[in-house]
Amino acid sequence: MASGSACAQEAADPATRAAELAQEALAHYEAGAPAEAIPLLIEARELYPEPLLTYNLARAYEALGRREEALAAYRRYVAERPDAPDRAAMETHIASLEAQIEERARLAREREEERRRRELAEARAAEASGPSPWSILVLAGGGGLLGAGLVFGILARSERDEAQAEVVHATRVSRGEDAERLATVANVLFGVGGALAVAGATWLTVELVSRRRARAATLALTPFPGGLSLSGTF
Repeated sequence: MASGSACAQEAADPATRAAELAQEALAHYEAGAPAEAIPLLIEARELYPEPLLTYNLARAYEALGRREEALAAYRRYVAERPDAPDRAAMETHIASLEAQIEERARLAREREEERRRRELAEARAAEASGPSPWSILVLAGGGGLLGAGLVFGILARSERDEAQAEVVHATRVSRGEDAERLATVANVLFGVGGALAVAGATWLTVELVSRRRARAATLALTPFPGGLSLSGTF
């Protein structure tokens, strides 16, 4: 029985099969599933290029918000049926769809331009702001303390050498104690200065890296029909 039914379907003329597909597509469309109707209508048109099938295909595309494909189908319908009684209405609808598509494209261009301007302004602001003065001050302060530690270290060594050369025992002891105090001050300055220098250098490096990343983030690849567009600043 199934084989006989299949043979009967194959024997059916294209117009009959197209009508069956169109009826099935209509059921999907009325059930609120225009996406299910589209492949059926396309198959029906391939079997039997009836202009009404093209019109129904355009309606299904439009119901899904696929304006470009709906516009192409409406244009094809008018071309396939130049004497259609609803030609004037179709031409008006086609003009309306064209205006909608152009308006949507214009708004998309404006949004993209606004995004690019905003990102460029942010990049320029980040570049103009420069690193925080506090990081530079901390780094400079650390360097100053290291320099002072070096001076005290030199004084301590000089005082120690003088103490060793001193022939008077009491004076040698006194100068040795002075050398130890100078060495202690030098060590403290080296410790504090080194810590501040490392902190300042780390702080400054983090700021510079953050600025570089923020600037690099302004580069973007934007897809468009047929390729990709690189936008942003270097």
